[in-house]
Amino acid sequence: MHRLIDTYGGKNWKKCKGLARIRMLTTGEILGAEVQWYEAHGIGKVEIKIKELL
Repeated sequence: MHRLIDTYGGKNWKKCKGLARIRMLTTGEILGAEVQWYEAHGIGKVEIKIKELL
């Protein structure tokens, strides 16, 4: 978590995950996906990544 503090500031970083609907850029198809991100109070969501397509 030191990398997040050095890059974005803040403290008390939490790793979060959830479900999202994403649009594939190549085909325009909308799919469900599991996404993960880091979150801190006053900073918000950063480094969102797609973990798995559903």
